Amino acid sequence: LSHQFTHDIKKSSLLHEYPIATLPNTIDTKIFRPIKKSITKAILGLSPHKKYILFGACAAANDPRKGYDLLSQALQILSAQNHDSVSCLVFGASHANTPPAHQLPVTFLGELHDEITLALAYSAADVFVCPSREESFSNTTLESLACGTPVVGFAVGGIPDMIEHKVNGMLATPHDPQELAAGIAYVLEDQERREAMGRAARRTVEEKYAYPVVAKQYIELYQQLLNRK
Repeated sequence: LSHQFTHDIKKSSLLHEYPIATLPNTIDTKIFRPIKKSITKAILGLSPHKKYILFGACAAANDPRKGYDLLSQALQILSAQNHDSVSCLVFGASHANTPPAHQLPVTFLGELHDEITLALAYSAADVFVCPSREESFSNTTLESLACGTPVVGFAVGGIPDMIEHKVNGMLATPHDPQELAAGIAYVLEDQERREAMGRAARRTVEEKYAYPVVAKQYIELYQQLLNRK
């Protein structure tokens, strides 16, 4: 449950009188963890000299809700700014239905069927982009942060719960490719800043979304409910 959902429930005529608890999704921080980029790039056959933008979702290039078209517009803006050393990786699709309007190279990784390969992709990337038009929570955002990779995303659904602007990622005004491109550029342009954001990303997950942290919140909620009887 995200804080946006909590807000919507409080406005509901049916549910607003009931008590509401906001408990986040959790993640296995032993699987989704930072792995050295030189290792992950070598495993995935990626250039050690390029910077990689990662995007991924179920039906990544074909589901309008996931915003691949908005990402493509942002990449067009970046390509016009001569980001020659930048490439884009996409998982969850093997191709796009329409040719890109930008000049940045795009590699489609297809479906990734196990969490280890996902963790390798997140760790190999320099930035993960979540251009969704709508999201309930965005597990991909959480997975990327756990791997120490900053995230740029639109401020929809549960994404603002996880991204602290200019700390572990960048938040963009929903559906604005210009802001999305600016956020991506902000992360890519400065290696020291990018690495600091990556450390903050991992710290966010360890402090708020790791199994022991969220389990403790569930236990406390159960105790509160039992004490009311």
